[in-house]
Amino acid sequence: MNVSIQKTTDKDLTVILKDTKDEILISEHVRKNGSSYHSKYDLNELEDGKYTFEFKNGDEKLIEEINLVTTKPTKIYRQIALN
Repeated sequence: MNVSIQKTTDKDLTVILKDTKDEILISEHVRKNGSSYHSKYDLNELEDGKYTFEFKNGDEKLIEEINLVTTKPTKIYRQIALN
């Protein structure tokens, strides 16, 4: 999962990923230098379910919920009839 944030303040940024039990799975602290943040997270090892990204920038807090769902492949059967 790619995450990109355009920072509007010169405060540090904290990125946290939590599961439904509020357990912290990822916690990353980004220094105030720079005006943007970009990161790629590998969520392949996580089980299906709901997760929450929290982005804290000083007193501001943004919460984004994600739902991971693994789809099962569908078999497609084709028949060809020749006359």
